[in-house]
Amino acid sequence: MKFKYIIAVLSLFTACKYPSANDSELNKLGHNNQINTTYSESSQSDSTHSKNSQNIYPKEEYYSATDTSFKLKNGMTLILALSETTTNADYPIPKSITDSISQLYDNWHQRALALENHLMKEFGDRVKRNEQELYVKLKDGSWFDPKLNPDYEEVAQSFEYYFEKQGLYSIRVQWGEGNGYKLIDESSGEVIDIIGRPFFSPSGKYMISINTDIEAGYSPNGFQLFEVNGSEIIPIGSYFPNTWGPTVAEWLSDKKLILKCQTFNENGGEEYYRSFYVNLFIDI
Repeated sequence: MKFKYIIAVLSLFTACKYPSANDSELNKLGHNNQINTTYSESSQSDSTHSKNSQNIYPKEEYYSATDTSFKLKNGMTLILALSETTTNADYPIPKSITDSISQLYDNWHQRALALENHLMKEFGDRVKRNEQELYVKLKDGSWFDPKLNPDYEEVAQSFEYYFEKQGLYSIRVQWGEGNGYKLIDESSGEVIDIIGRPFFSPSGKYMISINTDIEAGYSPNGFQLFEVNGSEIIPIGSYFPNTWGPTVAEWLSDKKLILKCQTFNENGGEEYYRSFYVNLFIDI
């Protein structure tokens, strides 16, 4: 699967790299020096989204915030709008399973291995492990080992899901600090680095990858949007806010999805998470 490294970075503030991520983390994702920070006009009609904003949602006023749109160089426009609509959509892996595993383990990597062990019951004919080595079966029947990349500080990886319609394996990658994801094309064995879990639109034409790590800041917060065109996965745009990140994505159509997002607040010395919802519209 051919992957085109052409990314338009979107920012409600100023053109930026991944927030709270150093250059080594950019290298992990294969995007260092590949990011185009000279994206075309973006309207910033909402005062809470101004360049001077230090906290994207400092007050309850954000519930009535106006839309913010981004015009990409390919002519496509992305529109973010706060939403009163909520979503409890599951990833292909039911939340009941991930929640039960979370109760057993505090460490994210241990959770990932426990999830892999559970999923082996369903996908054991496609995925196998030999001690520390993970293998996935390609279409020609051969077993492919997605080697760890020490240059990216990858220390371990675990199988998370097989998307049969797209012919893609989703692999969670553990770094020295933080984590990322890989997609593996079952036809070619090509490895595609993404920031987080992938979610595909109803027709499969688009894919969004999301991640949040607002407290520790080891991994990027935000989303990557891709077009899926046969054997190509083509980046459309990426957005990496400083103070919040998406945790769940639900596609309502090929042109609209809901993101459940999370921000980290302090109030009177107490720290807590707050959830809110955003609509993302794709205007072609």
